[in-house]
Amino acid sequence: MGLGAALAATRLLGRGATLLRALLLAPIAVPVVILAAALLFGYEEYHLAGRATFAGLILTRADAFVEVVRGGREPYRLLNTGEVANQQRIRFTNQSEAAQRFSIEVIEPKDISLVLSENPVVVEAEQVVTVNAVATVPRRLFVNGQANVRYLVTSDHGFRKELRFLLLGPFGTGDAK
Repeated sequence: MGLGAALAATRLLGRGATLLRALLLAPIAVPVVILAAALLFGYEEYHLAGRATFAGLILTRADAFVEVVRGGREPYRLLNTGEVANQQRIRFTNQSEAAQRFSIEVIEPKDISLVLSENPVVVEAEQVVTVNAVATVPRRLFVNGQANVRYLVTSDHGFRKELRFLLLGPFGTGDAK
């Protein structure tokens, strides 16, 4: 079935035909836009701009990527000591060609205790490792059920990144148990 016959068939379908038309025209529209950009800006400039963008992305890529996400089934747990425990998962992505040893520490507030399932965290070249972490926080640090924490992640290859994370905890006055 040719494009003309397909477009005629979409007219018979009524309202649902808009999506079908878009799908039929997409393979035509994308190359036309690329060709128009190349003609408008000149092939050399268009090609050089693409190379420069790609080179910029490669040169500015960090040796690692680290992210903190919530862990566990509950947002927080009240401990018998009156402190609040937050489970987290920390994912280390090594984007370099050599193994790296990562360590993480709390910058602020200093009252927070952080325990990792492994420390330091060794990540082989171009691999991803996720570790479990528990931050234990005095209840008085929570305001409206939230406490901000800043972590510092470093590696033996010079990677250094500060991460901010929002801990969840109880509402109410911080001195209540």
